[in-house]
Amino acid sequence: MFPMSLYITVSDVIGSYRRITERICRMGKAVRIKAYLDVIARANIESLREVGRMSDSVLTLDEVLEEIGLTAKWEARGMEKGMEKGRAENALEIARNALAQGASIDFVNKITGLDIETIKQLANKP
Repeated sequence: MFPMSLYITVSDVIGSYRRITERICRMGKAVRIKAYLDVIARANIESLREVGRMSDSVLTLDEVLEEIGLTAKWEARGMEKGMEKGRAENALEIARNALAQGASIDFVNKITGLDIETIKQLANKP
């Protein structure tokens, strides 16, 4: 048999839930919305969209997404994709310049990391 202190009743859980809810409610509307949206965002992005449509808050959806940290993640992902694209464009530029100066396809491959087929296509373009 377990000691009485280990038993958790439904009323204990409900009581804890009520105390947490009351604490959140005392924190103000923006905090309540943020807490609510954080839970929803973790569970279902479609529900987040619906809350945005139903909300009478002055917060925009962009502000809500910023508050729960999604905007920063998206910005970081976009930044990385942009950097990758820039590196690829830079490699192509270097390859074009090297080929124009008479460099061999193998040499261009070594200095840019581009595949041989891409370099051959660049070499055949006027």
